[in-house]
Amino acid sequence: MKSNKIKVESFLALAAVIVFSGCATGASKTLDQKLSQKPEVTSSADLGKEAQNTIDQDTHLTPDQKAQLTQLRVDTSAKLTAIRKESLQLRDLVIKDFAAENDAELDLIRTRMTKLNKKQVSVLFDAVAKANKIIGHIPRNPMWLNSMMTEERADTHN
Repeated sequence: MKSNKIKVESFLALAAVIVFSGCATGASKTLDQKLSQKPEVTSSADLGKEAQNTIDQDTHLTPDQKAQLTQLRVDTSAKLTAIRKESLQLRDLVIKDFAAENDAELDLIRTRMTKLNKKQVSVLFDAVAKANKIIGHIPRNPMWLNSMMTEERADTHN
């Protein structure tokens, strides 16, 4: 009797994984299709120019909104540049010390790089939330924004 219960629970867990991965796969395919239709971004500078052009050419934004969005873009770019710089320094250490027998240091580098990656995502989506506020757009699901900002605040205190 217990064996059948375990089999049923295992089957239900597997079915849930298949259903949810199917949903994620559909969304992932849509995102992959969008990415394949966009020209390749080769540098942060190119991305910054494209962002500024989008702000400048939008006919629905007021001059004040454009100024706020431009300042947000500049501030976000500076934060992301600082994160990239620190990440490059850490990667340089890994390259220079990869053969070193200091596993504790490599673990510390891995931990810092993971925090930097999370911080980079958090800075980006914090900017998205601020941009939405500037233009008066309320996201359909603001909970993901709140959780991202909460994670960043927690990471900055560590």
